[in-house]
Amino acid sequence: MFLEEIGKLFFSRLPTFFFYLLLSFPILSIMFYLFTLYSDLQQLEESFLFASSKATGAIEKKLRASRLIHLYTDTDPYFFDHHIENLSLLEKEKSQIQSLLLHPAFSDKETLRNRLLFLEKNQFAFSEENFLSSGKINETEEKQRFPVEVDSDDLAKFCALIEQIQVGPYLPLPKNPQLIFLDFRIRKVDNPFHLNHYELETKILKREWISGIYREWFKNQGNDKEAP
Repeated sequence: MFLEEIGKLFFSRLPTFFFYLLLSFPILSIMFYLFTLYSDLQQLEESFLFASSKATGAIEKKLRASRLIHLYTDTDPYFFDHHIENLSLLEKEKSQIQSLLLHPAFSDKETLRNRLLFLEKNQFAFSEENFLSSGKINETEEKQRFPVEVDSDDLAKFCALIEQIQVGPYLPLPKNPQLIFLDFRIRKVDNPFHLNHYELETKILKREWISGIYREWFKNQGNDKEAP
C-alpha cells in the first residue's frame, strides 16, 4: 500500500508529456535498435553488390580477352597481299569506259583509254613500317604508298575488311589480323563521268597474336578446347 501511494503521488506530479515519453521509451529503444540493424544490413548489401560487380567485371574482362585472343591467333600473315591489295576498285566506271570504247559513235576514245590505264593501276599498295614485337604480339604499321581513287562501294568493302564488321552488303573475312586505322584521309575528286569518287589515303596498325604462346595461355585458363 505504501509503495502504491508513492507511485500515485509520483505520477500525479509528473507532467503529461514526460509521462508518455517514459511510457514510449521501450518502443523508441526497439525502433532505434531496428534502425541500426537495418543500416548495418544496407551497408553489408552495398559491400556485397560492390564486390559482386567487381568480380563480374573481372570475369567479363577475362572473357573479352579470351575471345579477342582466340579471334586473332590464327590469322593469314599475307592478309594485305591476298585481300586488300587485290581489291578491284571503280569497277562501275571501268565497265562504262569499256562499253563506250566499243561504241562506234563515240569519237574521243583516246581520253577513255588513258583513263582506263589509270584505273587499271589504281590499286591499294602498302609498305610496312615500325615493326614491333613483344614476344607475344607482333605489330606493324601498314602505310599506303600512294592515294587511291574509290567510290562508295569500294569504301564499304575496304572498311568491312579493316573494321571487321558488315558494311552494307559487304562482310568481313575470316583469319584477318587485328587492324586499326591510325590515319584516314579522304577527299572528293572529279572524274570524266562526274561520279561520286574520293581520294583515299590511310595508315593501318596490323597486330598479330603469336599462336603457339596463346595456345598455352588458353590451356592454363582452362579453355584448351577453344584454343586455336
